[in-house]
Amino acid sequence: DRTGSVQALRDSEARMRAVVENMPFMMCALAQVPDFSQARPQLDFVVWNPECERVSGYSATEIVGNPRAQELISPSAEHHQSAVREWETLGNYFRDQAWPLRTKDGTVRTVAWSNLSGRFPIPGWGSWGVGVDVTEQVEAHAALERAHTELEQRVATRTAELVSANKRLRQEIGARQLVEDQLLQQTRILRAILDSIGDGVAVADAAGQFLLFNKAAERILGNGAVDAPPQDWPSIYGLYMPDKTTPYPHTQLPLVRAIRGESTVDVPLYLDRVGGPSGVWLSISGCPLKDETGKLRGGVAVFRDITERRLAHEQLQAEQRLLQQMLLAHERDRQLLAYEIHDGFVQDVTGARLHLEAYYQQRERNPARADEEFQRVLRLLRTTIDDARRAISGLRPPILDEQGIVAAIEYLINEQVGAGPLQVDFRHRIDAKHMNSLLEGTIYRMVQEALNNIRRHSGAERAEVTLTQEGHRLSLEVRDYGAGFDASQVVENRFGLEGIRERARLLRGKARVESVPGKGTRVFVELPVTYPLRQGIRKTDA
Repeated sequence: DRTGSVQALRDSEARMRAVVENMPFMMCALAQVPDFSQARPQLDFVVWNPECERVSGYSATEIVGNPRAQELISPSAEHHQSAVREWETLGNYFRDQAWPLRTKDGTVRTVAWSNLSGRFPIPGWGSWGVGVDVTEQVEAHAALERAHTELEQRVATRTAELVSANKRLRQEIGARQLVEDQLLQQTRILRAILDSIGDGVAVADAAGQFLLFNKAAERILGNGAVDAPPQDWPSIYGLYMPDKTTPYPHTQLPLVRAIRGESTVDVPLYLDRVGGPSGVWLSISGCPLKDETGKLRGGVAVFRDITERRLAHEQLQAEQRLLQQMLLAHERDRQLLAYEIHDGFVQDVTGARLHLEAYYQQRERNPARADEEFQRVLRLLRTTIDDARRAISGLRPPILDEQGIVAAIEYLINEQVGAGPLQVDFRHRIDAKHMNSLLEGTIYRMVQEALNNIRRHSGAERAEVTLTQEGHRLSLEVRDYGAGFDASQVVENRFGLEGIRERARLLRGKARVESVPGKGTRVFVELPVTYPLRQGIRKTDA
């Protein structure tokens, strides 16, 4: 009957109002379309929802009906005029237009606005739209995926049932036509709101049954809405704690907590499902869904893929650890050099000075004794010079600058001939005698570190070093036939191998280590002959 239809309309309006007021998206409306002919068109706000309040810091009381509202939220008059001119050009229907918004505390955030009023006019509103705070995405230069979304099959089925029911009502009584039109309009508005965002959205009722499940949610989770209780969601969708191994407790899922009346913001969650998405990081926010009386009706969850941001953060941490290890290694080299200077050079020079003083004291009274003292001075000075040359060679051998990388590697191999039973064969084929100084120093250090690892760990009697050039690419291979090891079990702080990888990475090359227990080890490096240093790395010690 007519009374029931009117009540159904009111219930539908209440649900729509609850969604608008509780959804985690900004939504605002103007009393009329701005008069673009004015130098500074007036923006007369009539709607400023809770998410607008949260992002901007301004309450609806401070914005709605305030003729200076645009001055409060615009970073400057120029920004305001520019945005209005763009609005005039775009018309009253556009999507994802990014404009700056000044918050109450003075900070400026970026909001992607979508004006939907051109296609979905609402009586009493001259213009309306929805917005998403994309400040973090803009600052991190991480593009948000925007995709057209549609209601999940359950909603489509229910909508079709509703349309069918309305058609039957229209046939029964013409007065119900208005009710049907209004219900359809609300459905289109809700669809438009969901289509304007790229994040996944899921809505469930108080019993845990899905009511809405947009297409972005299906894409991110790799599955649509399921007719299953919340305790089965972690296994169905492959939801894990941040440790990647512990199944996420269903009672702590943001959507389940929202159904209980709790709100959550940016909860991290790991997604790994056989036959579906794997290795995906999500950030989920949830909020309760209440009707106009404040009664809890369900919950809303919004989630986005933050895998790239998470992996970038983990990679940055790994690089910081490697750089810290390199700094510690450089500090260790400096300390060793300081000890060598103090315990070697300084002691020898001090001894030479004492013997030289004795020489001057004895040269007239006892020439033979004076000659012995002078010979001691010469021996100490020769020892000091040899020690200094060895120390310099350990840092950067002069032969590297004088004769190039091939001669330097040959010198390194020959210098270590007496250090043990290891025999090293060196083969090379490169175009130029000299290359970039930093590149030569890096190759020398890699060979030095690889040979040191062989002597310390492999027990091999034979090793091969091969250096070749093909066009603008250099290839370095160091192979031994010793004990080998399980490459999958190498700890991250094994600085020798990680140091080789990091040096290659800094010069935009790549390095890999292959080893099998009992069959030896192969270190293979590829480097560009001409290279740009990785962004953010100005200089590295070879």
